[in-house]
Amino acid sequence: MSIQSASSKKGILSLIAAGLLWGTSFLLVDNTVDQLNQVYEGAGYAISLFARLFFAFLSSLIIFTVFNIKMIKSQLFYFKRKNVYILTLINAGGYIFQFLAASFTESARLALLVNASIILVPILSYLWLHESMNYRKISGILIGVIGLGLVTRASLEGELVGNLISLLGGICWALYIVLGRKVLAQEDTEYTSLNLSLTTTVLTFVFLIPLLFIYYTPFTTAFTIPSFPWWELVYLGIVCTTIAYSLYYIGLKSVSATKTTYILLLETVLGVFLGIILGAEIFTIFTVIGAALIFASIIIINVS
Repeated sequence: MSIQSASSKKGILSLIAAGLLWGTSFLLVDNTVDQLNQVYEGAGYAISLFARLFFAFLSSLIIFTVFNIKMIKSQLFYFKRKNVYILTLINAGGYIFQFLAASFTESARLALLVNASIILVPILSYLWLHESMNYRKISGILIGVIGLGLVTRASLEGELVGNLISLLGGICWALYIVLGRKVLAQEDTEYTSLNLSLTTTVLTFVFLIPLLFIYYTPFTTAFTIPSFPWWELVYLGIVCTTIAYSLYYIGLKSVSATKTTYILLLETVLGVFLGIILGAEIFTIFTVIGAALIFASIIIINVS
C-alpha cells in the first residue's frame, strides 16, 4: 500500500468517526437547550453553548500544551494567522445558529437542515479549490434545493424560524469545510491537522465570551441548579467537539472537500435516526420527501 493511499484510508476512517460522533450531538443539543429554556426562557441556547465550548476549551488547551510543550513558543504562531481567525469566526457562527435553532425545531430536522447546506460545498470547492464541476453536480444541487424547500415548509411560524436559522448554521459549516481544506492544502508545514483543530476550538470559546455578559443574570445561577445537564455538556464539549474536530481535521488533510461532505452524510443519517427513535419525533410527508431528495442530491453530487 502506497503512503498516499494509506493516508487517504486513515483520513476516510477519521472522517467516519467524526461524523458518527457529531451525529450523536443533535439530540443532546436539543434536549439541553430545551431543558435550560424551561428555567431560563430564551437563554437556554447561550448557556448550553457556552458550557459545551468551555469544556472543549479546557480539553483542547491541555492537549495543545501537552503536544507542543517542547516548542510551545513556535506553535503559538497559530494564534497570529488570519486564516485561523476567519475559520474561528465561521465556526462560532455555525455553533450560535445551531444552538439557537434548537430552541425552535426538533433534533432530527436540525440535523437534516444543518447538514443539508453542504450541497453548497461543490460550488465553493469549484470557486476556491478549483475542484471539478459538471452537469451531474449541478442537477444534484438543484434536487437538493427542492428538498430543502420541502423540509423547511412548516405550518407554524416558530418551526419556520428554526428551519431558517438551521440553514444559516449549515451555510457556516459549508464555508468551514472548504476554507479548512484550503488552509490545510497550503504548502505550509507548520499547519498540522491537530493543532489547527485545537486552536480554532480554543479561539471559538474566546469569541463566545460576550454571551456571558449578554445573558449575565441567567449565567450567575444556571450552573448551580440541580437539574443542570453537566454530563451531557461534558460529552458535547470533549467528545463531540475536541475529539470529533481533531478527527475531522486529520481526515480533511488527505480527503477532498467534496468527498468529505459525502462521508459526513453519516452524521445526518445518525442524527435523524436518533431524533426519530429516541426523541420520538414525527416527520410529515413533505419532510420525508424533502429528506429523501437531500440525501439523493448529496449522493449524486459526490459520486459524479
